[in-house]
Amino acid sequence: MDNSTENVTLMAGFAHDLLSAYKEYESGLAKDLFTLGKELPSDPTSLIPIQKYNEMCDWIEKKLGAANLKRAGRTIGERVYSIIKQYGMIDDSATPNKCLEALKIVADQAIQDPKKRGWEILVNEDKRVVMRRTQTFNSILQEGLLAGLVEKAGGGLSKVVLLKSIANKDEFDEYEVTWK
Repeated sequence: MDNSTENVTLMAGFAHDLLSAYKEYESGLAKDLFTLGKELPSDPTSLIPIQKYNEMCDWIEKKLGAANLKRAGRTIGERVYSIIKQYGMIDDSATPNKCLEALKIVADQAIQDPKKRGWEILVNEDKRVVMRRTQTFNSILQEGLLAGLVEKAGGGLSKVVLLKSIANKDEFDEYEVTWK
């Protein structure tokens, strides 16, 4: 995978979601996280370097643990659900499959990447989708994002399994998302 981040940006709202997940710890445990995010623009649609977002995700993973990063990912999954609904990409009857298809489209729009990296859908079956991450998003956060999006879309309790992992020397991270 091409891990370059040069000229790659995303909407500041996603970084604000990371901060909001730890607002109660702003002056204590998560003080350094808020220092990382102190110069974020207040407009959630403003673009910021993806590297800043990745730094914030890495800080959460290293200092607060993977479970906390997955929790923040769920919050971001709920933001994505709201965005795709707001823009009419889905309605209340949309299946989790449709929401995951819309995630790919939203990522293509919310992330400005000259190399057009983001998500690919490899398998799209009833109650099962396999997705490939082709951008430098934190892999643990993505597990939470995918679960949060599917659950918000009415998929009930979901399961996200990392089938392939860059950390394990695979070329890409690939996620299997299933639900009942």
